[in-house]
Amino acid sequence: MAILIKNASYLLRDVNRVEKDVDILVEGNKIWKIGKFSPAWLDNPPCLEVIDATGKAVIPGLINAHTHLYQNLLKGRQDDLPLVDWCNQVTFPLCQLITQEQKEKGDEQLGYYWGLLSSLEMLKNGTTTCINLDMTLDTVFQSWVEAGIRGVGAITCADLWIPDTLKEPLPRLQEKILGFVERWHTPKDEEKHIYVMLGPSAPFICSEKLLLWIREQATKRGLNIHIHVAETLYEVDLMQ
Repeated sequence: MAILIKNASYLLRDVNRVEKDVDILVEGNKIWKIGKFSPAWLDNPPCLEVIDATGKAVIPGLINAHTHLYQNLLKGRQDDLPLVDWCNQVTFPLCQLITQEQKEKGDEQLGYYWGLLSSLEMLKNGTTTCINLDMTLDTVFQSWVEAGIRGVGAITCADLWIPDTLKEPLPRLQEKILGFVERWHTPKDEEKHIYVMLGPSAPFICSEKLLLWIREQATKRGLNIHIHVAETLYEVDLMQ
């Protein structure tokens, strides 16, 4: 179905181009026309959904350039702790529970729910693209497909510092990472809008061998890398 956004008070095309009092016709996934439609056509439009944007601004979708969607389940949970303590006391226990469910029961349903919940929250507030790091599951990607959001999964790469229950032998980790790339990375000329990055969570969480392998794979496969750098004084001191 086509969508007519009529009487938009402002249309932000880019930072240097703002138009006033325009109508916007959208068909499928393309904007077909921007301008002022005749009053007669607006009163009796063809079969389409009409959105009255009087007093409103129309802007491109926002991008959440860094998020951990599984932490949607931890909102307000001991948020007075510094980062390292919070990881040890809050995030790692949840990650271990999720990993245990996946390994013992093959159950990844929780990932679908946090992916869908987070997608709906973002879309409701105008965010149409996100880059998600940590707790990578196929069900998270599937939730993005169903929600219609553009999702970039930064596949977690870590073989140091994290609890032993979350570690995997390096060959198995590498196989798992490339599996996500094969299953979910969309070539740029396709329409699915699901992409993969390589996500070494932080330099001190990855061995030199793993970091060099990530650089090699990113170059070979045309992938981007998403990483925390100098996030805390702890990390800066450790890296120095």
